Amino acid sequence: MNRKVRLIIAELGPMENSITSVDIKFGYSCNNNCVHCVIAGHVDRLKKENKPIDRTTDEIKEHILDAKSKGAMSVVFTGGEVTIRPDFLELLEFSESNGVHPGLQTNGRSFCVRQFAQKTLNMVPNLHFEVALHSSKKEIHDKITRVDGSFDQTVTGIKNLILLGAKSVNFKVVISRSNFKDLKDIIALAKDLNINQVDIAYPHGMGNARKYWFDIVPKYTEIHPFVLEAATFAKENNVEISFEAIPLCFLAGFEKHASELEFIIQYMNGKSSELRQVGELEINWQTERLRIKTKLSQCKKCSYFNVCEGVWCEYVEFYGGNEFAPVKGKTLTLKDIL
Repeated sequence: MNRKVRLIIAELGPMENSITSVDIKFGYSCNNNCVHCVIAGHVDRLKKENKPIDRTTDEIKEHILDAKSKGAMSVVFTGGEVTIRPDFLELLEFSESNGVHPGLQTNGRSFCVRQFAQKTLNMVPNLHFEVALHSSKKEIHDKITRVDGSFDQTVTGIKNLILLGAKSVNFKVVISRSNFKDLKDIIALAKDLNINQVDIAYPHGMGNARKYWFDIVPKYTEIHPFVLEAATFAKENNVEISFEAIPLCFLAGFEKHASELEFIIQYMNGKSSELRQVGELEINWQTERLRIKTKLSQCKKCSYFNVCEGVWCEYVEFYGGNEFAPVKGKTLTLKDIL
């Protein structure tokens, strides 16, 4: 455990931790090829090592049962794109029948076939769908996914899920140079489609995002006004919104919407989550996320210092830290923000 992790945990106090959720990477096969894809590097490495990029059905079942044995109440089905697997419905049923409730991260394209969407909901009626939609505009979304027609299929899939009674559907948006000016309109599209939550993530500098960094990843100062505009619009229209990997100094007035605060809440409640990537050991995501983030020297003077995780290490590597100015005032706690 590195020094930063120890400091944050020391501030929170000792706590007996238990695994409550496990993100299982089923594999890396996907019907999109997103410009910001963080797993592209994993795929390249596995192929060079002549190893499979996808887990077998039995391997995934073993991970589900192992998660259950560790006390996990839920698992997240993630990839790649899990819905293109022929065993997708089988694995949904297996997880649910073994008392480990599944959630789904997906690009939603497979659900453009209404019969498939219906079969999925029949299997797990209260399944949570986190659907990747990166623009309100077809041409921008398809440019990001690098698949013509992907926007139409994703939107049709979302409409099918809502029409068929899906109880929990939200958008997952990854910010890029192509879409950061479109954030408000993505919120508007969500409202039009009866989606009541949008999660907006700043790209992690791995895989394609690292390879094409300057073409893909905007600076925080560039996205700042558009982030606040989207947050304001969401509040006015009763759409829940969260921001991932955007430091609190760029979320003035909307700090409580930083998804990283959930780490503190989980830790204080004795909870943690694991990430299981293909060909790698299990990762405690709370501590790993802190390890691969950093803070600048000036952050020590910021009122958010004790409740902010900082930024991805890659950000400082490529852009430096001149954008970050400490916010003056008293040192804030989680209670102050929430």
